Amino acid sequence: MTWLKICGITNLDDALMAADLGVEALGFVLEPSSPRFVSTKRLDEILPRLPRTSKAVAVFGEWYPTTLVDMFDMIQAFRPPIGFGGKMIEVRRPRPDTSIEELARKPELAEYLGLDTYSATEAGGTGQPLDWELVGQVILAADVKVIVAGGLNAENVSQLIEGYRPFGVDVSSGVESEPGIKDHRMVRDFVRAVREA
Repeated sequence: MTWLKICGITNLDDALMAADLGVEALGFVLEPSSPRFVSTKRLDEILPRLPRTSKAVAVFGEWYPTTLVDMFDMIQAFRPPIGFGGKMIEVRRPRPDTSIEELARKPELAEYLGLDTYSATEAGGTGQPLDWELVGQVILAADVKVIVAGGLNAENVSQLIEGYRPFGVDVSSGVESEPGIKDHRMVRDFVRAVREA
């Protein structure tokens, strides 16, 4: 079964809805410049209420609040924060000149490799799709579990899964009514599409 993460969770209602659908992981953005940034106060409201079946993932941008990592089951980052001993997703965003070998290189400290669309202005949640042919080459070359993000939605995720067989998929803007606010119907449709694929 394809591992599934809903990213950019900002409120308890969306978190519990996704958890009730059996989503394996929920992402909480700790980068203050993001429209999906979630405060420590809000985290204190949400995280204790999550069932253990849905892992809480700290999503880092350029800011690394290392005092918060113990609140989470996993972290997602471009580089590992000092002192974190848990599971990690190392994110790589392909540029036009990035080689397959560089993208598929096994992370030194991370158990998973995340692929997301490159943007000069945003760290994620752009809604822009990756080159799936490139994704397929990385999956074949990588000696690590690959999680794919970037422009996914209920209409295209089954094509990605059936065609390229990633370990997992990660969605944010593709299930939102606005940044940080999930559309529950879109989330349900996305989860159903993933499970059926």
